[in-house]
Amino acid sequence: MEYNVHHFGFLTTNLEKSLSGFEVLGWKLHSRCVDHNRGIELAIICKEKEQNIELIMPLHENAAVKKSASITNNFYHVCYEVENLEESISYLKSKGYIPIKAPEPAILFQNRQVVFLISKFSGMIELLEK
Repeated sequence: MEYNVHHFGFLTTNLEKSLSGFEVLGWKLHSRCVDHNRGIELAIICKEKEQNIELIMPLHENAAVKKSASITNNFYHVCYEVENLEESISYLKSKGYIPIKAPEPAILFQNRQVVFLISKFSGMIELLEK
């Protein structure tokens, strides 16, 4: 199975300030949206010859990422693009990864299916189906 890095997730408490901070370093806004189901605002920033960064900001106290984002702005996950989501989940589960919840469509990525898994030794990852 092949796991190609698609983007790095970065939690923020202020999306505008994070966008400005990354702009100073040469990053450009590619796309932006609000995911009302998850209670988050998202932005993808790009830089030539670099992996994309996804900025994630909770919109309210009940957002799933609120507790993590309240600590500080920080890198949150690595997203891997995979050919077959179910096969990848099954394989990673056999290696000790635990799915956080069932796969669901991701608005920022044209409703392609995503799933988050966690490992004691490599933290949280996201799988994005091609």
